[in-house]
Amino acid sequence: MGLDTMGSSLMETQKLSFEEQPDAKGFGCAKALYISDADKRKHFRLVLKLFFSNGQEIGTFHSKLIKVISKPSQKKQSLKNTDLCISSGSKVSLFNRLRSQTVSTRYLSVEGGAFIASARQWAAFTLHLADERCTRSEFPLREGYIRYGSVVQLICTATGITLPPL
Repeated sequence: MGLDTMGSSLMETQKLSFEEQPDAKGFGCAKALYISDADKRKHFRLVLKLFFSNGQEIGTFHSKLIKVISKPSQKKQSLKNTDLCISSGSKVSLFNRLRSQTVSTRYLSVEGGAFIASARQWAAFTLHLADERCTRSEFPLREGYIRYGSVVQLICTATGITLPPL
């Protein structure tokens, strides 16, 4: 797997081993993906080259643009600078880390129909802006940008399992 530097022919690469999961899906995790504070890029793309165990190439796959959101911006966040905002319907992955220690990192995932905090596996979620006036059983989607204090709905992109509005 590589990190596309967009516009440069150089690519940082990382070899991943795929583990067999109980549901027979192969899973690989790039936990060491890191963009330093000095790196000013706001977006990147993953380039995944898959090979059979005998070395024969299966193909090359490019991800959509991934927005780097790892720490608060130094600029005031406003709707005038939408590049700093998360819009309703965006795909996100979430993690938690205690006292900035990388060994304590837990990724939000879904396993056996339940949301879990995993040290090994993460999942992608769609983050939707929810209407504060609706009941838990209703879920009308709203357009717009997610702000501090917004009510949101988190939906696993692989399973469709949702958390109650948060």
